[in-house]
Amino acid sequence: KLSTFLPVRIASLLGTAKQDDDLKEDGADDEQMEEEDCEGAGHDRAEGPTAARKADRLAREKRGLALLEEGFDSLIIATRTVDPISVLQAVFPKLRPSGSVVVYASHMEPIIDSYRWLMDHSCVNVRLSDQMFRIHQVLPDRTHPLMAQHVVGGQLVSGIKVIPSEPSGA
Repeated sequence: KLSTFLPVRIASLLGTAKQDDDLKEDGADDEQMEEEDCEGAGHDRAEGPTAARKADRLAREKRGLALLEEGFDSLIIATRTVDPISVLQAVFPKLRPSGSVVVYASHMEPIIDSYRWLMDHSCVNVRLSDQMFRIHQVLPDRTHPLMAQHVVGGQLVSGIKVIPSEPSGA
């Protein structure tokens, strides 16, 4: 059983992410080592935890990509700049029947496109929802939104994948 959240970068799903092996071929590691030698030993202590976190993240991502190949039960896509349709096209075939799909975007256009795509690709219970979070200050005889806040919003589309029915005339 999977008990850990394994985030996978969209660039990795679409095959546009550079892997560590690619960086070594480009000579980026050589340049980084030269810079570290010039900066002294104090900088090496900060690189240890950063390198360990990066290695852990890449290992979890590699495990997540391997699990994607086996199939999965739910898919959550949150994007600001990448078209969610390209991600759906890449991973939706691996989503098991009765699997849930959720797409978040801060703009409405990619959500509408995702809604249409899900409706055309064997999804039921496809729903659009608008999300907004605002804190309200409640005092005796006066209630109003907190004025010094960043209002976060966006839209969601969600659906459930089903097995397409066979034509009845066959």
